[in-house]
Amino acid sequence: MPDRTDRLELNTFAQGETDWDHTDTVEALDKLAVERDVISSRPSEGHYDDELFFATDQRTLYRWDATESTWSAVGGLGASGDRIPDTLYIDGVKSRSLSTAHATVNNQLSTDSVPHIIYVRSDGDDGNDGLSESSAVATIDQALALVLNIPLKADNGSLPTHVVDLEAGATFTTSGQITYSMPWAGMLRIRSSKSGTPATIEIGSGVSKGFHFNQTRISFKDILLEAEDPSNRPRQIIQAHHHSELTLRGRTTVRGATYRQIDVDRCSSGLLRHNSVVEGQGKSDGSAGIRTHGSSIFIALGTVKNTEVGMQGTRNAAWALQLGTIDNCNIAMVASDSAVGKTGANATISNCETVMVSRGDGELKINKETTLSNNGTLFAPEEDFGTLHREESEYIIGVNHAIKYKDST
Repeated sequence: MPDRTDRLELNTFAQGETDWDHTDTVEALDKLAVERDVISSRPSEGHYDDELFFATDQRTLYRWDATESTWSAVGGLGASGDRIPDTLYIDGVKSRSLSTAHATVNNQLSTDSVPHIIYVRSDGDDGNDGLSESSAVATIDQALALVLNIPLKADNGSLPTHVVDLEAGATFTTSGQITYSMPWAGMLRIRSSKSGTPATIEIGSGVSKGFHFNQTRISFKDILLEAEDPSNRPRQIIQAHHHSELTLRGRTTVRGATYRQIDVDRCSSGLLRHNSVVEGQGKSDGSAGIRTHGSSIFIALGTVKNTEVGMQGTRNAAWALQLGTIDNCNIAMVASDSAVGKTGANATISNCETVMVSRGDGELKINKETTLSNNGTLFAPEEDFGTLHREESEYIIGVNHAIKYKDST
């Protein structure tokens, strides 16, 4: 009896055996063999479903589909200078609408949607283009100047993201006030090159404001912003002005101004995320941690500490200490001129001389679950028409200790 091969189970015979038949082996080989020849010699149709033909001049493998009665390229290396059949290539996509057999993507794929990154390194050179770490610039002033030279809108109308990537652990000093305006033109991100390891931006001496943003969407991530000279500090570190959007994220800290650490003004918005901190020099330093003004909005999830006033709202502004903490301030929160401020259930106010001050139609609301710990005066309306919501006290433990109130809303 003939034996069979391991893989294809073809009949094998020992030398000298008689009366053996090659039929099974030959038929199996006929079906499994890959015919090789130039493409012009390929049969017009195959004999078996999944029959294979390798075109030697194209270096391409074809498969016969008996159901569709057609040859289709299934792979190969392709001839020199040619592309492999049935392989997707994208040289560059600029399309407001991209469709495939099963999906349509609108306004998503664009070579212009890739963030524009300008690198800043301590060993950089402002004569470089800043487009890679090896060609980094040396100052944040030059980095922002280069960003402003990038088209504000891509050819397809999309709004790009501009990134200034600062060397983690390094310190960069501004040469003067940085005024930046990027009207309705994407996002500007200033970040440390290593998540969780801040880079430092020192605000140069003799300026009123460190950064003044106008109509700009701006975020800082893992950045320490402070005064270069503690004896010659700016009045403000950051002002987000006139329809700007400001976000502080990661381990970002803003500190050292004499008047306001952060000012969000004229229909702008701000967000202080977890782990980010705004701080002053102490309870009597005369500064506000965050001021929200002129129909603007601010939400704090991080920490405000060591300032004369923690959070302040004026002229129809709205703000909230949603999850964050105000600690060691003379006054934790002030609302005036029809501004509205409130605390969330998981917020904490501690070690403040006064928790809330309401002036000139200002309205303050404290959630019943807000933690108040080791504070002095709780509520201090300075004018008769100020409104303070402090209904249905749940419990009071002595003076200057934890006191919780139910939000009247």
